[in-house]
Amino acid sequence: MNQFSRRVCVLLVAWLTATITTGHELKHQASEHVKIKSAVLTGKEKRSVRHDVRRTLNLRLRGGSLHQTVRQGLQFAKRVPSALQDDIDYTEGKKYIFIMSDFTGFTASHILTAVLYQFPSCSHSNSVTTQVFSNVKSVLKMRRIIAFAKYVGALVCFTIRDTELRKELADECKEANIAAVDLLGDLSDGLSHFLELTPIKDSADQVDSTLQRKPLSSGYFKRIEAVDFAIKMDEGSFPENYHKADLVLVGVSRVQKTPLAMYLSQQFGLKVANTKIVLDCPAEPELLKIDPKKVFALTCQADWLLKMRRRRVMMVRSDFQDDSLRKGSIKFEVGPGHSETEYASMDYIRTELEYADSIFRQNPQWNRIDITGLSVEEVADLHIVPALPRRPTVIEGALEALSCNFCIVRVDTNEIDRFEADGLHQTRGAWSESDEQGVHFGAAAAAMSSQSMMPGGAPNATESDPFARIAYQVGKGSWETWGSSLQLMFMSEGLSSLTHISRETMVGKSILSLLKCISGTQSDPALLQELLHALYVGIEKTVVVTCSRADEGRTTFLNEVHVAPVKNRVGMNALYVVSMREIFPLREEKEHENSVRDVEETEMEMENEDVSHVCEKTRRQTFYTVLDATIDGLPLCYASKGFFKMTGFSEKEVMSAAGGHIYTLWGAAEGGMKNDIPSHELEIIKSKVEKGVAFNACFKSFRKDCASFWNLAHLEPVCDDWGTLKYYVGIHHAVLS
Repeated sequence: MNQFSRRVCVLLVAWLTATITTGHELKHQASEHVKIKSAVLTGKEKRSVRHDVRRTLNLRLRGGSLHQTVRQGLQFAKRVPSALQDDIDYTEGKKYIFIMSDFTGFTASHILTAVLYQFPSCSHSNSVTTQVFSNVKSVLKMRRIIAFAKYVGALVCFTIRDTELRKELADECKEANIAAVDLLGDLSDGLSHFLELTPIKDSADQVDSTLQRKPLSSGYFKRIEAVDFAIKMDEGSFPENYHKADLVLVGVSRVQKTPLAMYLSQQFGLKVANTKIVLDCPAEPELLKIDPKKVFALTCQADWLLKMRRRRVMMVRSDFQDDSLRKGSIKFEVGPGHSETEYASMDYIRTELEYADSIFRQNPQWNRIDITGLSVEEVADLHIVPALPRRPTVIEGALEALSCNFCIVRVDTNEIDRFEADGLHQTRGAWSESDEQGVHFGAAAAAMSSQSMMPGGAPNATESDPFARIAYQVGKGSWETWGSSLQLMFMSEGLSSLTHISRETMVGKSILSLLKCISGTQSDPALLQELLHALYVGIEKTVVVTCSRADEGRTTFLNEVHVAPVKNRVGMNALYVVSMREIFPLREEKEHENSVRDVEETEMEMENEDVSHVCEKTRRQTFYTVLDATIDGLPLCYASKGFFKMTGFSEKEVMSAAGGHIYTLWGAAEGGMKNDIPSHELEIIKSKVEKGVAFNACFKSFRKDCASFWNLAHLEPVCDDWGTLKYYVGIHHAVLS
């Protein structure tokens, strides 16, 4: 081999050696770049690394430039920013959610947190990690986040105010095949269409930036003041100021008193104090002097509290040296005669919880909440805030008014002889103590109906109409004849919604017309006969009968119909108040009772329980009243059961046996319910009453125990056929204040 050949072989060996060395170095460098702390690479990722290294070596052997070789060799490593390599977990099943916002991102974070509560397996584990990217206002930054989201397979949730940037973000995510959710875009577009306005953009050249910043309102400073109050009143500090607090949290150590106080003050502007209960230490005297309804007693299960206290002990010991604990800088407060080592022991926790429970039982008016397994937000939003008194809004009152399903029926005075002639069934008003005759007739009606429904019991003209046949047997004539004396003077919106019958088509007609419209093939004839007989003879009666709505499908519902006669000043029946309430099947009743509050309560609840005791448990109630507009002051002549539940008065206390009225809309005689209406508002109300127009009023009323409540009333006038004002119907939404 000549010298030239040997030189070529040496150069070739050197070149191959350098290439292989470079390949090893590239492989080592790529491995270092993709090395992730505490991560386990899957087989797919390992094969991807080997493929990139092989591709780099092939390019280098084919004569590719060194710069291109290095760039291709590090392509996999460049997918992950080096600053985030140590924080990314690629374990199987790990999910990432990226939140992008052109502002703080708090709104999106709160929405996402609320939704994740619906997935307990995710909210109580580390399988889902969220990352907030705030102040995203450039397309470049947005694209970098999208590129990284694509690599880790993240879900992108965003709240971008700028319409163009929001559209750009949606298009980029769609092009990159990334799942994305626009949290505010649809709402913003919907509001823009509804308000016929264009939202401002976060652009300084289009609008002054100062106009976009939310002004510091009085509510903001109220929250700051509340936070300062909560800090000062933490852990029983300054108990002499408990009366200044909106509420006081009480409980043993580690039941989230301080976090709750901070959250309520910052989120709702409430002044919150908190104090702890320690074993064998009596409750503070100042705590027993304030309004007990302002005190919220927090309790929990022993095993849950054990976990919380052990976590607290571990956290303190990790943050401080053990000698700081011995020096007393960090203390765990326990009862006298017990050591700090018992703070996180199960026996001591159970004993302390039992002691706290004994204090709670001595104060039954305290609001007791079991916080086991609940977050601070859940305790505050679901258990504390709804129980706080506040002035109701008109919209709330209008919504609650839909649960008032009743109508007023005028009794023609020419038909009074009918009631007097029936000696077997005495006339009674809404205030009688019992309904023995009505109940007795209910049993007799079933027997009578079985006989009267025999063939030949009614004329042939009514055989094809079951309702007409029943009405004929009750009134000894056609229902049009005796029913004409029972004219509908008023029909509530709630009753119209329940029956699907409009008020305009029914007011002025007979109550029997309404009952005929809702009676169907599944209505029990015996029960219908009881109901019609109560209207005919003028007694109070409650009947549960299957009815049909006046819709296309004639859907059926179980209807509790209550007939309450109302006497005039001479003791004769002047009108009926007929209320209806839908009864839900047993499978749905328990679920439905949490969302619907019935206005007309059953007789059994009020009779089996003392009125004053029912009043103590009632914080919110919707009820309706009938007020006599022919007497100055609008005296009360009828009230639903909710009125007595809310006020604590009995029927006898509100109305005397002789028919005298002591309760009026804006005042009361001695011993009756009182109202606190400002003089200027009182003059406005009186002027509207004189004009005979409908009006809304919100004022403070007082219960029998002198506790006040907000009384949001909507009053509608009721006139006779000649346009003379006779009554005012009031629909009230009451909230304890």
